Amino acid sequence: MVLGSRNIHYVVVKLIILLLLSTTSLKAEDYSWSIEKINEKNVMVSMNGQIQHGDRLYFYIPSTNCNRVENLFTFYTAANNSNLKNLQDKPLAIKINDNEIYANVRFMFPMLMGHQVWISIGNYDLETHIDFLQSYEKLNIEIIDKDSFKSEEYFDIPSNIWSLKGLTEAIEDGKSLCLASLS
Repeated sequence: MVLGSRNIHYVVVKLIILLLLSTTSLKAEDYSWSIEKINEKNVMVSMNGQIQHGDRLYFYIPSTNCNRVENLFTFYTAANNSNLKNLQDKPLAIKINDNEIYANVRFMFPMLMGHQVWISIGNYDLETHIDFLQSYEKLNIEIIDKDSFKSEEYFDIPSNIWSLKGLTEAIEDGKSLCLASLS
């Protein structure tokens, strides 16, 4: 059987639609909330970044108090600045959705051809923090220049964006998992 041009066109259109649906499905999975136990009792709720996929936004719920949360994020950098370690436990100027605040560099470790840097926005009452974040659709975080600190010297990609869609439900599930680990 020889395929006519109409049949070929039909097959090509079907393949393109199938590929688009497959890609959309994978992309949706990559940008959903992950809820997992850490050290058997603590809970981590996280989401991949939209600019740098491996950068994650984290909400750490400790089993010592399931009503508290530490809001963290990671930035991967391949800038390999020899002074990167000097940033640990120091305040770092950031901009979150156009609001300038200071965050704290908690720790970092070598990864691939650079480093993964863990940065804490702070510890909060869980319900209060989530209520505050509900007014945003996305969290846009940028490490900014301040005084003599130049972000591009340390971070080759100094910003990322995370969707907050479904955050409330993910945090509620995380809190329930935290409370369940106590019994």
